[in-house]
Amino acid sequence: MSQRHQKNFIPAIQLSNGSLTTFIDEEGYVFIGNFRDLLGSSEGTFFLDVVVSRFGPCIDLASHASLLAPFTCGVIKQALFSINDNNASRSDGYTFLSLKKSWDIIGSDSCHAIRDLFVSGKLLKQINHFIIALIPKFANVTSNFKPISCCNVVYKVISKIPFTSLVVAFAGIISPLQNAFLGGRVMADNIHIIQELLLLY
Repeated sequence: MSQRHQKNFIPAIQLSNGSLTTFIDEEGYVFIGNFRDLLGSSEGTFFLDVVVSRFGPCIDLASHASLLAPFTCGVIKQALFSINDNNASRSDGYTFLSLKKSWDIIGSDSCHAIRDLFVSGKLLKQINHFIIALIPKFANVTSNFKPISCCNVVYKVISKIPFTSLVVAFAGIISPLQNAFLGGRVMADNIHIIQELLLLY
């Protein structure tokens, strides 16, 4: 058994009552229950208070129009080509590099399928599919795992497209003092400023 496989091997897991189990079926139910709890409850949620939201900054009309505009093939291609080639292969077995290399062949069909998704709001089950791997945070643990989700290439590209548009739209409403949500800004800058100010007192 390789060292990496040995480190990531889960020999047993701890149940909610504190006992350990090595039965794969039982382990599966525990993991599914854990993620179901993380995703929230079936109880009703509070609605957004529209009056409260009006007090904050709002995006301008041009940004609003750009968010509502249909995505062009150029935007879809840019989203794909902005993803690192060296990322691990996805759950469908493809890498981003393989999709980029075959773009001249499949680009038109890919653009049509992705644009259709944003118009219809329907996503194929084959695309909306994840593999979740649980990696032990420490050696020989029974209850402390780090989940890593692996989606397919198309899903990753689909999720990147609106994110890129939102970053541009939000650039005008996020305070220049806020460094956590925009590219080119680093939270450490604020920490250094505070440290310099504290040294003066």
